Formats: sequence, structure tokens, C-alpha cells
Amino acid sequence: QWYTEVGVTYVGSYYPNINNQVKMEGFNRVDAAIGYSADPWNVTLAVNNLTNKEYWRSDSMPGTPRNVLLRLNYQF
Repeated sequence: QWYTEVGVTYVGSYYPNINNQVKMEGFNRVDAAIGYSADPWNVTLAVNNLTNKEYWRSDSMPGTPRNVLLRLNYQF
């Protein structure tokens, strides 16, 4: 059985500390996955940050660039 997943993360603009001196820009990030399941096997191909959006998770930590994950599971 085939399956797909799409997720959108939205973070509005915010101030990262109590001083309110620096305002962080908001961002949208899109993640997607497609997979196939046939008991007892499951395979998934996932892409995080599909559009390769540059963003900051905090004032000192950049967001993760696009990355791809291939997962193969065997359930017993």
C-alpha cells in the first residue's frame, strides 16, 4: 500500500529574548514523504525542507537545509 505525507510548519515573527531588541523573521517550511508498506516491510523516502528555505530557528541557530532520508523497516 502506497502512502504520502505533507507537512507545513509556520512560525510567525517573534522576539527571541526578553529585551525585544532583535525581531526574528517568520518562516514556512514544507516537508514531504512517500512510502510503500507491504507487511512486514516498509520503505519511506522523506524530504525535509523541500523548498530548501533558509531560516533561523533562533537568533543563534540556523534552520536545517534540505535533507533526504531513506528508511527501510522490517517489523517482526
